[in-house]
Amino acid sequence: MRKILILSMGLLMAMTACKETATTPEAGAQGISEHEGALTGVIAYVNIDSLTANYNMAIDLGTQFNEKAQKIDSELNTRAKRLENAIASYQDKVQKVLITRADAVKEEEKLNKQQQDLVAYRDQVMQELAEEEVVMTNKVFYGITDYIHEYNKDGKYDMILTTSSTGPVISAKAALNITDEILKGINDKYAAEKAASAK
Repeated sequence: MRKILILSMGLLMAMTACKETATTPEAGAQGISEHEGALTGVIAYVNIDSLTANYNMAIDLGTQFNEKAQKIDSELNTRAKRLENAIASYQDKVQKVLITRADAVKEEEKLNKQQQDLVAYRDQVMQELAEEEVVMTNKVFYGITDYIHEYNKDGKYDMILTTSSTGPVISAKAALNITDEILKGINDKYAAEKAASAK
């Protein structure tokens, strides 16, 4: 990190020196123009928060994911409640001496195994959900970026930036914001792909 900082400072100093050379009268005809080599281009930006919130693919995938997560949560709660009731029943039998010591040991081992199985199942489904969330996020991301590349295949824009509610684009002309155009495009494309896959 320190090397990068030192290198950056060195480059900044070199750039400052070049600028001074360009504007110094002594440089004369050999001096570099202040504007020479300056990059110009057509820039646009999209608000990624708005795109993901209103992209029908993201909405559909999010709904499916939430339904699956709720179903798993309900199943885990049912299994946990069943185990909790079995443990309470076992403890009641032991307290009232309604079970032999040998049977109590067997039942305790059985309950421990059920608890281990429940924990293993919970860990497995949580991992599967986490993987599905990554896949869902990637599908949405590539759905957006692939369309943006397609949208700009004519090279109309030299650069298309992405921003969110927290930056990095804090202030820009409204004409540079192409979020609505991109949103319409990705939703139209998604609707066409969805219709084609339904056939």
